[in-house]
Amino acid sequence: MPIFDMFRHSWLVAGRIALFYLVFSLIWIYLGDLMLFHLIEDTNRLTRWQTYKGAFFVVLSSTLIYALILHAVKTLKREQAKAEKILSSRNTALKQRNSALKQFNYAVSHELKTPLVSIESSLGLIHSSLPQNMDPELTTAIGYARSATRQMNNLLESLLLMFQLDAADRVTGATALRALVQDAIDQLTRGGKLNGIKLTIADEGLDFCGDRNKLVQIWLHLIGNAAKYMGDQKHPAIAIGAEPVGQDIRFFVRDNGKGIEMSYQDKIFGLFDRLDKTADGTGLGLTLVKRIVEYYGGTIRVESAGAGQGSCFYFTLPDALINKDRTT
Repeated sequence: MPIFDMFRHSWLVAGRIALFYLVFSLIWIYLGDLMLFHLIEDTNRLTRWQTYKGAFFVVLSSTLIYALILHAVKTLKREQAKAEKILSSRNTALKQRNSALKQFNYAVSHELKTPLVSIESSLGLIHSSLPQNMDPELTTAIGYARSATRQMNNLLESLLLMFQLDAADRVTGATALRALVQDAIDQLTRGGKLNGIKLTIADEGLDFCGDRNKLVQIWLHLIGNAAKYMGDQKHPAIAIGAEPVGQDIRFFVRDNGKGIEMSYQDKIFGLFDRLDKTADGTGLGLTLVKRIVEYYGGTIRVESAGAGQGSCFYFTLPDALINKDRTT
């Protein structure tokens, strides 16, 4: 039954009951008094019987009101149970659709990676086989194609990680903060993305219990972003560490790079949002970081005084952190 029709029906029922009660009350009072006046002449007896009549009317009214309220409560409970059943059924169906959609997206992304790897390898082979006097425009075109293929591959990697976030953690034991940060630094160093940058790691002896691959992604993307947007800084530096804030431990990745305009600081965690559209990247890195942080019950934000003032990402990981009291 539509909501409007249900309320309309309820008002009609309530109106009929109120009208019936009004008519019954008037008839009871008028006929009762009329009958008592005709049957009883003694004033004291008449007063006493009128009191009895009034008390009986109160009892009868109370019983009627109780019955109506009880009926209304039972009706509401039935409607509530029916609505909860419908809601539960729809939630289950929605979860099944979302699960199927995630599986489909994961399968498509995974299947697309194989031909991309083949394309990139083939382009590399073609490029290395070109003679020295080959048309430079062809060489440039192949370079663009290889770059686009790598970017597409990186995008698929990020999407696959997004789809895997809801999967159960692969926990192999406690992992130290320094080990996670060093893993991220090693990956970035192999890609030549940290050349000339001074790195400072404040090791507080903190340990995590969680999926190592998921946790590494946080520092991998935050440190990688700091290096990517370093700008023309003569003495580029990135500081990584943790600090106590009240009863919590707050992690940070701080740089002295380009900085972030105030108007853009609320947007950088959005899907496919990038600070510099000309820079390499998929626009999924910080979105992925935010999802992982929230997966472990934390929050993340960025602080920057503006362009050219550097930036600092602060985040918490309460559900993954083991020894929270080490820095206090």
